[in-house]
Amino acid sequence: MTSCIRRACTVAVLAAFVVIHSAASARPGDTDSWVLVARGNAMHYAVDPASGRHQALAKARDQEVLSPDGKLIAYVESGKFQEHTFTEIYVANADGTRPRQLTSGVQQPRELTWMPNSRDLLLVRGKGDYTQVYVMDVTSKKRVQRRVSAGGKRSWMPSAAVDGRVAYTVLQERKGKQQVSDLVVYQDGKRRTIVRREHITDHAFSPDGKKLAYSTVGKLVVVDFATGKKTELEYTSISGRLRSHLGDNLAWRPDGKLIAMRIVFAGGRAIESGRKPKPLLGDREIFLVPEDGPTRWIPAPPGTEALQWRESRTLPRRRGR
Repeated sequence: MTSCIRRACTVAVLAAFVVIHSAASARPGDTDSWVLVARGNAMHYAVDPASGRHQALAKARDQEVLSPDGKLIAYVESGKFQEHTFTEIYVANADGTRPRQLTSGVQQPRELTWMPNSRDLLLVRGKGDYTQVYVMDVTSKKRVQRRVSAGGKRSWMPSAAVDGRVAYTVLQERKGKQQVSDLVVYQDGKRRTIVRREHITDHAFSPDGKKLAYSTVGKLVVVDFATGKKTELEYTSISGRLRSHLGDNLAWRPDGKLIAMRIVFAGGRAIESGRKPKPLLGDREIFLVPEDGPTRWIPAPPGTEALQWRESRTLPRRRGR
C-alpha cells in the first residue's frame, strides 16, 4: 500500500454531475436524490443509478470510508521504518482537513467500517491470517479498541446495523475447494451464529436492521430476522452468463428496496499470448437488485472496489492542501 497525501477535489466536477443527475431539486429522502458513490483506482466516483453515467468526485485515500452523516472520513496510511512496514488509522473531516492519527503500532488494520452513529469505527487487525474484529470510539482521547469477535478462529468482514449489532465472519474448515465461514451477529456481549459453513463473500444489514443480505456461491441470500425466512436470488436467473460468479460490495439503498452490488467471475481465464482476456459480464458492471422486479446492471467506474449510497448533498468534497 502506498503512502497517502491530501489531494484537491474539483468542485466543478461535482456541479457537472448534479446537472446530469438532476438531484439538486430533489427533496432529501426521495429516491431521485440517492447517488451511488464508488471507490476505485484511488478515486471516488458519483454514479447515477438511472443512467449509469459517472463522474469523478475526489481522489481517495487507502481504504477511505465516509461516515454515515457525511462529516468524517476514516482511512489508513502506510510507511516504513528500517525493515518494518507499519499501517495506521486516521480520521479527518470529510473535506480532508484536520487529520487525526487514531492508532500507533496497530497490526495491519483493514476493513474499516463505520457504525451508524458516525462515532464508532469497526476494524479488523491481527498478524497474517489471524485477525479479529474490533470497535473504537474515534471521539475518545483514550482510543480504546474493544474486541467484538470471540477470539480463537480468524474473524473478519464486519458490517453494522442501525441498532448497533455487528455481523462478521468466522473462518471454518474447508469444504472441498471452498473456504467456508460462519456468519455471526454480535450485540451487547452476546454472539449468535445465523449462517453456518458457507462460502461467504460479503454481507450487509438492511437500513432498518430487520434483514441481512449475504452473498455465497452463485446466489444472493436475504435473511429476515423476524421470521427466519431466507430469500434467494440465483445469479444465473439474472443472466446465464453469470455462471461461476460471486457477489461483493453489497450496498442497500436507504429505503431498503434495492441492493447495489458487484457480481464477478470467480474462475480462471485462458489468456492468449499478447492478447488481453475477453471481458466477462460482471467485470465492468454494477448490479441493481430490487425488492421486486428484474435485476438490471449499469457500467461500473474503473477498478470499483466499494459502493455506498449517499444523498447528493453529502457527496465527498475535498479541499486542497
